[in-house]
This record gives sequence, structure tokens and C-alpha cells, in this order.
Amino acid sequence: MARPLTVNKSNYFIFGGQYVIADDEFIKNTFLPEERFKNILSLDDERHKKLMLFVFTKILDKVITSKDSKKHLWFTSFKSNPDFENLKNILHTKKISKINKGEIFLAQLSSHVFWHAIHEIKEGKDVQNIFKNKWFEVLFEFYDKEMPNYREKHTEILNPEWLNISDGFIEDVSLLIIGYEYYLQHKDGEKSERKLCEHIEDVVINKVLNVRQDYQGYERFFDEMGSAIGQTIDNKFKLAYLKSCYDPYLTV
Repeated sequence: MARPLTVNKSNYFIFGGQYVIADDEFIKNTFLPEERFKNILSLDDERHKKLMLFVFTKILDKVITSKDSKKHLWFTSFKSNPDFENLKNILHTKKISKINKGEIFLAQLSSHVFWHAIHEIKEGKDVQNIFKNKWFEVLFEFYDKEMPNYREKHTEILNPEWLNISDGFIEDVSLLIIGYEYYLQHKDGEKSERKLCEHIEDVVINKVLNVRQDYQGYERFFDEMGSAIGQTIDNKFKLAYLKSCYDPYLTV
């Protein structure tokens, strides 16, 4: 069972992008609305291919920077070149990270089980017979059903049911999108960006969410998208994209 990644207001528009680009109707009606695309598959358009590459690159960037991914990459490297001293260095490292105490205990249990197996092998017992013991069967079942599967996390396709949803996500993102529409309509007006965002929090959505930081993140994201596909991203697409990223998580 993989340990889920957490979807929150700062990354839903990245993880949710995979559902947007898979929606052919959205692409036709919003991304490629020109008349010449009405009777052909928009998935064949070069800009859509670039959009797909952009979206999945963004998702991959998020996944590979997680702690679990670093563990997975290290283990993959270790399997290809097992090194005793490398393990020794990790065991005696001075770096301390905040991880789940239960996982620490189970890691210690795994170590105990491993040493028990080594002891029995040294006494001449067959490896296959050792792993037929009841205690190993119980541990095998527990790890299979309960423990995070770090390998699976980086090989499965993301889907809404697999991702954790942060507390307050549904309400906060709904308000952020409402406020962002107002932001796009008035960002070139007389108010400064700071004053505009304060007005959005005080009047438009009536909740303090630090919208200025979120909207700056949206703008950077869409600027990068536009550069990647060679097309200016208009406001209509921005709002439709965010809503399409958000909608799949409403049913989780």
C-alpha cells in the first residue's frame, strides 16, 4: 500500500493537470477553440503534446523531490551496486529527520527479523525454510497490507482516490478560484496587487487565505506553461484549467 501524496491548495493545479489533458472535450472547447479544430481530434495538435509534456514534467518534479522518492532512488541505486560501506555510512549518519515513530519502530523490527534470519543461516538452516516460518508470513502480510510501499508510489499512475486531500482543501480552493477570477478581472486596475488581494480576502471571499501568494503561484505556473507550448494563456483558459484540476478531488 503506497503512502499517498497530499493534495493541497498549493499543488492541486499541478497534480490535477493530468485529468485536464485527458479530457478531450476540455481541450477542444477551451485550449483549441478555433473553428478549424472542430472536426479533428485535438489530441493530435502539437500544442497539446507540449502541454502534456509540461504537465507531466511538473508532476514528476513534485514526486521526485519527496523524501520517499529519495529513498526509492537510493534503494534502486543500491540494488544495482550493493555496497557494505554505503550502508554503514547511512547507519552512522548524524543527520536526523522527522519521520513517523511507528515507521521507526517497524524499521527496527525489520532489522531484528533480518538479524534473526542471519543467525539461523549461520547455524546451517536453509534460507527457504526460514522464510516459511509463521512469523515471516505474518510480517509479510502486514508489510504488504499496512506499510507504505515506497516503490509503488513512484510507479503507479496518480489518481484522485490514491492522493490524500489536505484539511479544508475543498472550501479553500473553491474560494481561491472565485477570488482568482476577480483578481484576473481587476489586476490591471488602480489598486496595487497587495490592496487588490486584501480586498478579495475582505470582501470577495470573506476569508483570509494569503491569496496573494497563491495567485502569484498561479501566474508563474501559467507563464511557464505559455512558454512551454509557445502560446499565451488567456484568462478563460486559466480559470477553466484550475476548475478542471479541482473537480476530480470533490468526489474523493
